[in-house]
Amino acid sequence: MAEHLAAVNADAADALLVAGRWTLADRTAGHQLISLAAEKGCKLIVGGVLNSGCLVDPRAAHACFDYRPITADERQVLCELDEIAQRHGTTLIAAALQFPGRDARISTTLLGATSPAQLAANLDGLAADISDHFWQAVQLKALYA
Repeated sequence: MAEHLAAVNADAADALLVAGRWTLADRTAGHQLISLAAEKGCKLIVGGVLNSGCLVDPRAAHACFDYRPITADERQVLCELDEIAQRHGTTLIAAALQFPGRDARISTTLLGATSPAQLAANLDGLAADISDHFWQAVQLKALYA
């Protein structure tokens, strides 16, 4: 994150890619970067919104965060996020896909798909109706904030 902040402070970028740091699970870009970029007119592009797949299925034996196996503590928080999503009639994936775009200071959310079916599922997730009650319930719940 320090490199991003340095680039924005130096007016060295019109746009920056922030991968995996403004997501439902990891909100560390929210500390300084998002506000500073907005103040300086630097557009932020968010990628890696599923955090190496742990927001797809945190219960999976092979679940990863930052390309490494998740810890027991991370799994617990991710499963809590999933349970909150289920209680509010949505899915963890839909919430993860929509999270970055809820902040008007984010200009673009990059999504990847390895198949037409995955692309269709992503589009469905983006279109899902998620209640404000869900967003309030997870406001302070993240692995890294």
